Amino acid sequence: MKMLKMLQAAALATAICSGCDYRERQARENDRDNSVFRAAMADYQAGRLDAAASGFEKVIESTPLNATARFQLASLQHDHQRKYLEAIANYRIYAEIAPKSDKSQVALERAKLCEEQYKAKVEQDIRNSENAGLVSELNELKKQLGEMQATEKELRATIAAKEKAIADISAENTRVRRFVGSIGDGESTEKPVVVADVKKLLDEEEDDEDRIRFSADVAQLLRDEVVESLEPPMPVSEKKPPKPVVEKEWTAPETYVVKEGDTLYKLAKEFYGDTGAWKIIRDANKATITTDGRIKAGQEIKLPKPW
Repeated sequence: MKMLKMLQAAALATAICSGCDYRERQARENDRDNSVFRAAMADYQAGRLDAAASGFEKVIESTPLNATARFQLASLQHDHQRKYLEAIANYRIYAEIAPKSDKSQVALERAKLCEEQYKAKVEQDIRNSENAGLVSELNELKKQLGEMQATEKELRATIAAKEKAIADISAENTRVRRFVGSIGDGESTEKPVVVADVKKLLDEEEDDEDRIRFSADVAQLLRDEVVESLEPPMPVSEKKPPKPVVEKEWTAPETYVVKEGDTLYKLAKEFYGDTGAWKIIRDANKATITTDGRIKAGQEIKLPKPW
């Protein structure tokens, strides 16, 4: 039994690693899906190394988190152009962007090799040159290195901020889905109303005052459904008799075919003269309209009398 559990754990670890490898490969494929990147690779394969380096620099200017372009540019700066400082920065940024890549450790090792080669080059230049301007050049190189380190720090902060934003959005959507899913007796199969869905309905309207009223109607609807799910039904003897129905003239059609750009909000205003009547239309078409009231072009809906 103990051996079986060990085998199962090993199989699970292998599956997790395979999933990580797949996501890493997918990210690298996305990095290459760029016309400028493909042109730079064509120059590299044809031996036009300076043109290839220039192309990879353009890719990084437009997409700083393109890890594949970072590694290719660092390799050219290291092996061909002997731009050791730039190569060190790009190797390190690559390792930060793609820490799980099979080249991440290679990038760190090559960055260390660049440091050793750059140190040897500087020492050799000092020994072989009596040029007083060498000190100024070294200071400029230090300045450039400081700027690159600052850029690297900004990129790290950007990555961390985006990861936090994604986590916050995911947590908020989960919270809203759980809240809306708890409304009623739990047997409803209708899609929950998510914050983003309600916001989309509101954004489609032009009148700010009407949007506020619509938002209030949605909030009141949610509150009513919660109260109905918690309160016991009123005994038959305590129910109030319905008010007498007063027939009025009704000129709207019995059915309506939804057009592009229509919403229940607009139809309620057009046919009933009251934006709050969108719930009347929704309740009369429960079989085809979800709780959040979304409709689509070509859909035929009923327009019941409001009394």
